[in-house]
Amino acid sequence: MLLENITIKNFRSLRDISLDLAKINIIYGPASSGKSSILYAPLVIKNFVINPSVQRDSLFDLRFIHLMGFEECVFNRDKESTITIGFTYNQERGYTVQFAEDEVTVVLKINNEEFEVSSPYPMQLNRTVLIDEEDNVVWNGINAFQSGHLSGAAHNRQNAQDLIKEINSIAENIKKIDIIPIRRGFFKPIYNPINVGSLAYNEDEVASLIMKDQYLSDTISVYLEEIINYSFSLYSPSGASNAYLKVTDRKNKFPANLVNAGFGLSQLVYMLAKILLPQNKLILIEEPEIHLHPELIHKLAKAFVSIMNNEQKQFIIVTHSEVFISSLLSLVAQKVLEPQDLKIIFAKKDNKETIIEVQKVSDKGQVEGGLKTFIDVQLEQVKYLLNA
Repeated sequence: MLLENITIKNFRSLRDISLDLAKINIIYGPASSGKSSILYAPLVIKNFVINPSVQRDSLFDLRFIHLMGFEECVFNRDKESTITIGFTYNQERGYTVQFAEDEVTVVLKINNEEFEVSSPYPMQLNRTVLIDEEDNVVWNGINAFQSGHLSGAAHNRQNAQDLIKEINSIAENIKKIDIIPIRRGFFKPIYNPINVGSLAYNEDEVASLIMKDQYLSDTISVYLEEIINYSFSLYSPSGASNAYLKVTDRKNKFPANLVNAGFGLSQLVYMLAKILLPQNKLILIEEPEIHLHPELIHKLAKAFVSIMNNEQKQFIIVTHSEVFISSLLSLVAQKVLEPQDLKIIFAKKDNKETIIEVQKVSDKGQVEGGLKTFIDVQLEQVKYLLNA
């Protein structure tokens, strides 16, 4: 199930934005323009769905970055405002959480009908009863279930079960959101498996996920070879539970520990591991181009399109790389990527507020209005060269 729209109000510099999403969504613009905030907002909601009973300010702790609390995250530090983050799936399904200074409200939209639950913290959600003919469906803000004795006819009970499945699918899809932060990679030669929660970010957790999935390392290797012509594998000494992360240069037939193969390759393995985890469907990525040569950036963009098609993944990506965006646009021009599957979003800061502009992509891979900040820099450089 693709996320079709995200609405964010009063979160950090995002006073009021609404984004209709494609399969691959690229956000670019100047530094400190609020791009990363668009990535962080979905993680706040994931935190809420996974841990609804924690203190409100803890929901803004994303593990790889701590955003402090409500007062630090609300737009303009206006404690009278409400932070609102909402998702829409399939037009008729919506899930919105509103954070006020002393209250949290969850709004569920199913088939154009809205249901609401509000509660102070610690989280003790009042139960809302949805009436499905003669059977009651109870929703606690996160999950739905049947309540009481089933007195209705068989078809009524089936309707209730269908409604429960539909409601619960929204929370399940939110749990499938994951992020690849800018701090990533593997810095040790060998790893021991550890218990991993629903939010896996550090290298030991990601390595453990690779070790626990017998197919994941093979899938990583397939896409890694497409990008950089290196294969990836795990090596476990006989009788040991730990494992070495290994790569092999396919051209020179030279194996090595991943930690000795360079940070660009290390962070590629980390990215692919997070992207290819079967439970992850919406992948948020900060600057995938870092530490990569332009040729590899182009191949990485092509791999993302392949993963989108083959693995049914959706991406929201923040980038500062003209090469990365141009590579995706060239794939549109080559008919490898459909223009409706790519969305280009320009972000800039106007005083304290982030302003976004969605730029239309043509079937020839052209962006309406051009890639704004990149063009400005190029024109400035040309001006200096001509004066010289």
